[in-house]
Amino acid sequence: MFRYLILLVILCVNNVLSFPQGATTGTCNAMVPVHQSNVPQSGNPPITLIVPDQITAGSQISVIIRANPGQGFAGYKILARDQANNFIGRFVETDGVGLLNCGQLQGSAATHTNAIVKTEVVLTWEAPQTSEITSITFL
Repeated sequence: MFRYLILLVILCVNNVLSFPQGATTGTCNAMVPVHQSNVPQSGNPPITLIVPDQITAGSQISVIIRANPGQGFAGYKILARDQANNFIGRFVETDGVGLLNCGQLQGSAATHTNAIVKTEVVLTWEAPQTSEITSITFL
């Protein structure tokens, strides 16, 4: 068993107008929304990202995106990168969760599939099989 250092970085937009069925692969590298009428937030995110402190190679974990009390979010996009900034792991497709292939890695990002305001999304993410990864950043 090895430890991953989990760093949390979130970019979330309150309203999704241009892409109600989810983000596109064109946003994988910059992780900036390309909505015509929305701009990235400059303040604290309206959500909290919950992940385990320790992840075992090849394991499945729950990644929870939870709105802060009294807030909600319509759109999201999340992916994981390793210490060398490579896309790693994959998300499992479930109802209401769309998958994107970033860096030619199948299912490496997850996104919304509708513009309904949400208070919580629970995703399943599969860690890579290798133990050479020393840190993971969810973006």
